[in-house]
Amino acid sequence: MKRISVIIALFLICTVLCGCFKSSPSSDKTIIINVGEPLAFSATTVATEPWMFCDIEWDIPDKINSMFERYSSPLKRSTAYFIPTKEYVGINNISCRAMGYVPGDGLYALGYAKWEVIVRGVTMTDSRSVFEAGQTSRIEAQVYPTGNFNYEWYINGTLVGTGKTYDFTPGIDDTGMNEIEVRAKGSHADKPGVQVNYSYSRLVHVPAVSFRTSSYVEVSACAPAKDGGFVIAGNLPCYYFNRHANHNPSGFCYDAYAARIDSNGSLLWEKPFGGTGMDYFYSIKQTSDGGFIAAGISDSSGIPGSEGGKQAYIVKTDEQGSVVWERAVGLVENGAENNVEVIETGDHDFILGISDDYSLTVIKVDRNGDKKWEWESERLYIEEPFSIIQSGDGCLVSAGGARKGLDNGGWDSFFNDYYFKLDLQGTLVLENNWILNKDENITSIFESADGNMILAGWQRVENVSLSNFNEETGKITWVSNNGQVASYKIIGNNLHGKSYITQTANEDLVFASSPYFLKSAHVFKTDKTGDILYQSYVNDELKKYSPKSIFIMPDGSTGLICVTDNPWDMQNESKIHLLKLN
Repeated sequence: MKRISVIIALFLICTVLCGCFKSSPSSDKTIIINVGEPLAFSATTVATEPWMFCDIEWDIPDKINSMFERYSSPLKRSTAYFIPTKEYVGINNISCRAMGYVPGDGLYALGYAKWEVIVRGVTMTDSRSVFEAGQTSRIEAQVYPTGNFNYEWYINGTLVGTGKTYDFTPGIDDTGMNEIEVRAKGSHADKPGVQVNYSYSRLVHVPAVSFRTSSYVEVSACAPAKDGGFVIAGNLPCYYFNRHANHNPSGFCYDAYAARIDSNGSLLWEKPFGGTGMDYFYSIKQTSDGGFIAAGISDSSGIPGSEGGKQAYIVKTDEQGSVVWERAVGLVENGAENNVEVIETGDHDFILGISDDYSLTVIKVDRNGDKKWEWESERLYIEEPFSIIQSGDGCLVSAGGARKGLDNGGWDSFFNDYYFKLDLQGTLVLENNWILNKDENITSIFESADGNMILAGWQRVENVSLSNFNEETGKITWVSNNGQVASYKIIGNNLHGKSYITQTANEDLVFASSPYFLKSAHVFKTDKTGDILYQSYVNDELKKYSPKSIFIMPDGSTGLICVTDNPWDMQNESKIHLLKLN
C-alpha cells in the first residue's frame, strides 16, 4: 500500500469592516457571533501522490428547513460560508470531513473537524407556524448565550404578556396571518455588565379551515370550493372502503379518492373511484355546474375506454361526488405519476394534460366525456409536473421542464423551460424553450391582466456560494404574448417542489413552494416586479407540508391550501389547512 502523507488545514476567517482576521482554532471549538456576522470555514488537503482524488464534505445547519445541508466539493481546498440570520439564533453545529481516494488503494479518511457556533439573540422554542383557533400553545423564549433577561410578548404590535413563556390562544377573529414578537432586555452571563436588547418576530398562520383525513389517505391535489371550503383528491388502499371482493389484502391495490370539506372543516362526503387495480387522482377542480372533475392514472380494466395497461383517467361527478361519467382516455408511459392536470374550458369541455418521461400530451373531451382531439409533443424527456391554463384569447397555454436542444434541434444536457400554446382545436400556435441558468422547470402559470404570462418554477444554480449553497432556487418568469422571456427573478433557495403563483388585485404576486425535502411550505409575497415584501413558512409539529393550491378568495385575500406529505410517517393521516394570506 502506498504511503500517503496528508495535512488537513482548517481555519476560521472572521470578516469585519476593516478587512479579514485569520486564526486557527482547534476542532471542537465554540465560537460566539452575532446575527449577520459572516464566518468562512476553509479546509485544505495536501497529498504527496499527484493522482490522489480528494473530496471535502461540509454539514451546514439549515434551520429554516429544519435539516442539515450537505455540500461535497471534489477539490483539495474548499470554503464554506455561514452568515446567520435571526433563524439561527442559538447553537449551530458545523462540521467538515475530508476523504481521499487513490486508484488501486481505496478510500482514506483524511481528517474531520467540527465547531459549535452560538449566535447571540433571542428566539422561540416552539418553531411551529400554524396554530389552530381555540387551541392553546405555550411558547417559550430563550436567549443565547444564557443570562439574566426580562421578556415582553407582542401580537401584531400589541403588548399581550410578560415573562419567559406566553400562552397563545388564537380565536376565530385571528384567522389569517399574525405576527408574534418577543423582546428581551438584560445581560449575558459571559458579559454581566453589558446591557443588550433583542427582539425576534415571525409570522404565524391561523387557518380559515383545517381538516384531518381518514387513515392512509395520500392527498395529491386540492382546490377551493364555492362555499369557502375545499375538495381534495388522491388515493388510498382499496381495502379501506372494502369495495372489491378480490382486493389484495396486503394493500397493493389503490382506489382513487376524493372528499369534500365545507367552510367549517366538516367532511361532507368522501368516496373511492376506479376499478380493481391501481387508481390515482392527481388533479381536481370544481366545475361550473357545481360538480367536480378529477383526473389521474389507472391500470384497472372495465373502465369505459380502457385499452389495458396504464392509462389517463378522468371522472366527472355531481356536487355530492356521485359519478356522472368516467373515462380512460389513452395509454401513458412511465413517469406520468403525479404529472396530470385537468381544467374546464370556457365552452364547458375539459382539457386533460399528461406529462410522462418522454412527452407532453393534451387531450380535450366534451362535457359527456367523449374525446374530441389529442395533441402530443415530440419526445422531450420531461423533468417535472407541468401546468396548463386557458388564456384570455381562448388558447391553451402550457409549460414545464424538458431536455430539448436550444439551438441545433438536438438534445441539451440540462432541462430547459418548455413553453407552448394550442388553440381549442388542438393546433400548435406557439412553441419556445429557454435556459436561464443550469436546470430549469416551470410548474405553474398565471395570466396577468395585460395578457402576459407569469410562470412559477425552480432552477438549479451553478457555483452558488455556501452561504446560500442550496442549488435549487425558486424562480418567477414573465413571458410576453409572443412567447419570449421578458424578465425573470430568483426567489428563495432550496425550493425544488411544485411552485404555485397568483396575482392580487393591486398586482402583487404570491408565490408558494417547498424545499427539496418538503419540511415546510414557503410563501413569498412580492411586488409586481418580484421584489419580496414578506415571506413566511408553514410547518406544524415537525410535520412535512407542501402547497397544493393557491387562489384569490372572495374577500380579496389570497387562499393557500397546504397538506402534510407522507401520511405513512404521520399517524397515517393527512392534515390540510386553508390559509388566508394578508
